[in-house]
Amino acid sequence: METENRQERECFFSIIMPIYNAEKFLRNAVHSVLAQTFADFELLLINDCSTDSSEMICKQIAALDSRVRKLRTSVNSGAAAARNLGIKAARGHYLGFVDSDDTIDPDVFQSAYDILKKHDYDCLKFGLQEEYYDQTNKLKYSRKCRLEQKVYQAGEEIYNQIIDMEAIPLFGYLWNGFYKRKIVLENGIFLNESLKVNEDFDFNIRYFHFVRQLCCSSNMGYHYAKRVNGSLSNQHQAYAYEVQMMKIHGLLDFIPQKLAPKAAERQKIFWMYVRFVYALLSDTKSDKINETIERIQKDSLYTEFLSTEFTDLSAKQKILVYFLKDNHKWQLKILLSVIQKIRGDFPILFAKIKH
Repeated sequence: METENRQERECFFSIIMPIYNAEKFLRNAVHSVLAQTFADFELLLINDCSTDSSEMICKQIAALDSRVRKLRTSVNSGAAAARNLGIKAARGHYLGFVDSDDTIDPDVFQSAYDILKKHDYDCLKFGLQEEYYDQTNKLKYSRKCRLEQKVYQAGEEIYNQIIDMEAIPLFGYLWNGFYKRKIVLENGIFLNESLKVNEDFDFNIRYFHFVRQLCCSSNMGYHYAKRVNGSLSNQHQAYAYEVQMMKIHGLLDFIPQKLAPKAAERQKIFWMYVRFVYALLSDTKSDKINETIERIQKDSLYTEFLSTEFTDLSAKQKILVYFLKDNHKWQLKILLSVIQKIRGDFPILFAKIKH
């Protein structure tokens, strides 16, 4: 690990930004952090052995602003390891995260501080804007994901809100939240470095075991960039079955309050299951489809899905549920070919209709 020696100081927020070959977007991402109207924060730039000019950019930025600390991993280890390095080096009361190809509005920190300075909540979650860019990096479509401004208490309130947030989805991400560093360190809650997908969700589900009060903010100041080709945010969209089902198991088995989902919550969870299964199947090669379908149908989660009663579904939802429950694989494969065609030829249209 390489880090700069600067006088240690405590601050309210430590913002952790993992970086790997992000030269195209890095300056904009960092500028959006340094342009915040609230100034009591540090920004930790963790270069995960980039092979482009990211290291030079980090050095230039750190030399110009004392709030910036530059760190570097000894070997390329992935975003989870880079974030863990940042967590261990952080000095802030709360931890926050920004990805190196995303940006934030200038009032994000001030909005969060105004809430957290009064009540010291264990976690603050806020909304975001999904922004879809084409091959020329032109913004083609955006979707607002908002949370209601409200405080939730440990137990059924937080559990139900976790499910509702993930349905948007807003629970599983790290960068639309602020987390108490003390809770993270005292309980050893670090990201699982063996996971390349959904490591954020895994961190969150473990962290929320210790959340007694959750505050949700209606702020939507995070801009999540989703790029059609080669997005930094989409490099690991391999939808491995075990990793996707980890989310479902995590939501079904949230143990601390001994809670089991009621009928309404089960329906929400298993609608997520439907989405995850279709995502997996859509990414599966044609010669592996039958094998993958059989694997899904042998899983105990599929049995639970079959026994789940769905009500008040949209026409699109009814079609997806029906074909997944139906025993005729050929019908499901036809539907999958249509989904793959739309996603491949019309990615922006697919982004608009998938939610």
